[in-house]
Amino acid sequence: MRYFADRLRTAQVVPQTTEIGTIAFGHQVTFNRDDGRRQAFRIVGEDEADPRNGSISYVSPVAGALIGRVAGDVVLVGDHEIEILSIEWGGNARAQRCYQVDVTFSTCVKIVRAIVASRARAVCTKA
Repeated sequence: MRYFADRLRTAQVVPQTTEIGTIAFGHQVTFNRDDGRRQAFRIVGEDEADPRNGSISYVSPVAGALIGRVAGDVVLVGDHEIEILSIEWGGNARAQRCYQVDVTFSTCVKIVRAIVASRARAVCTKA
């Protein structure tokens, strides 16, 4: 419970970038790795990151190397090079009209459900 309260207290509103040419929070980036693999990831908040499903945290080494770069740049991540192929807005149409928040709406819904469920269990066990 304390973790969720801290996450909500420290959430920061990140203004949607108007420039799609420079990689930022919320963008989907497609790149080639030096081993020949082509990958695409959306840069999201820590609580939303799920690399298996195409999203990485903005604090990850890969995202850190990509943020602020443009298509065509080659960046170094550890001992490996990544060539940026394309940059797109990673959200849906509704999200494009909103601000991006490190703790997203879906994460907030999960937090509220967890709080409600824990309180319901507490009430039930006291009865």
